Amino acid sequence: YGVKSGIYVYEPVHVGINIPNYFNYLKNPVKINLIAIDHKDNITENTPIILSMNHYEWKSYQIAGVNGRLEWRWEEIVTNVYSNSLVIGKTNLNVSLSKPGYYLAKLYKIKNKKPEEVAIESFYVIGSGRVSWRIRNDSSLDVETDKKNYKVGDTAVILVKNPFDETKAFVSVEREKFYTNFEVLATNSMLVIPINIKDDYIPNIFVSVMLLSGRTGTNRVLNDEDLARPKFLMGYAELKIVPEEKRLKITINTKDKYSPQETVKGEIFIQ
Repeated sequence: YGVKSGIYVYEPVHVGINIPNYFNYLKNPVKINLIAIDHKDNITENTPIILSMNHYEWKSYQIAGVNGRLEWRWEEIVTNVYSNSLVIGKTNLNVSLSKPGYYLAKLYKIKNKKPEEVAIESFYVIGSGRVSWRIRNDSSLDVETDKKNYKVGDTAVILVKNPFDETKAFVSVEREKFYTNFEVLATNSMLVIPINIKDDYIPNIFVSVMLLSGRTGTNRVLNDEDLARPKFLMGYAELKIVPEEKRLKITINTKDKYSPQETVKGEIFIQ
């Protein structure tokens, strides 16, 4: 449900939000956990809150910059898709959303008869349908992972924010060498790529994704710039693997009590 840092301010009730899955899917409702506790961590029932969720998109467009060279700009488009007043203690919700894309869920507590933002969680909803992403001028590509850490045997899910209508994605799994590489046809603005985590990938691995869009036409020249030329975008994601298979289990057996100046003797077992 998140943490608080810095100066601690006493409040009779603290509220929190937790969304277990960073990546969600349109076909399933988003699971949301809400909690209200007092300063002794006891559940506080009948706590009034407001839960609000916003959908985010970025409308990208080009303008003439230095020397007439076209540069990308964008506008953030925020749409409220859910808002509800609730009474909670320890409450679990399922909320169905109709649009794919990036979301922020905000939790407000009623204080002095006014809503005060106290918690926030971000998440994605993956599915078919067009999502407008921010396009940068440096050919960089936004790539996200569904978790912060993985174990051997897990399947990592990579989300590629594809701004092209249809393109090819060249994917490689690499570190000091290329472990594997493959090609994927990207027809969705939310391209999902599964990566199986192997023992060789400990302690981390990098997944690089290059989107390559071919020529989109002819005679599309503005300010001596070929607007229909082939384009590419490149992005990386680091996958951190918890090295459970590489850890040694160490057990130390000693007596429970010792007297002052007594020599401590014990047995050390390493597995």
